[in-house]
Amino acid sequence: MKLVDKMKDENLGLAILYNFTKGYGHVPMSVYDVVLPFLYHDGFRNHLFEGVEVEEALTKCVQEDASFIQNILDTIEKDKEMTSRALGICLLNKYLSFEFEDNEMKGIYHESSILDINEAINLGKFFSGKSYEDILNILKKRVLALSF
Repeated sequence: MKLVDKMKDENLGLAILYNFTKGYGHVPMSVYDVVLPFLYHDGFRNHLFEGVEVEEALTKCVQEDASFIQNILDTIEKDKEMTSRALGICLLNKYLSFEFEDNEMKGIYHESSILDINEAINLGKFFSGKSYEDILNILKKRVLALSF
């Protein structure tokens, strides 16, 4: 069993989502759904651990596995419940608050003792300002660009 499979729980999820929020800023609720699938993917996470930038990690993952994007999309649906539970715990512990901004519910982080997870912060910075649909379009374009 992979190490990350043993660690897939609300505590790791909340730390990842909290750090993603630190990098992103005010996060639209739907964007949270893409975070755990990316950071729980062994290949993507390993590229980030190597110090590779997010954009290059995406490219490498698609080059190594043509089904990478589809796997991420499939995992988004599977991980939604875990994401919701982790966000709920963040709210209860006051790590994050949720407010309406621009007619959309967004997550906002508050200073806490949660350790920084640089990979999650960097992913947040990369996706900062992008909607869920924008992120899906980025993924689809990456597949099209590499298929030629």
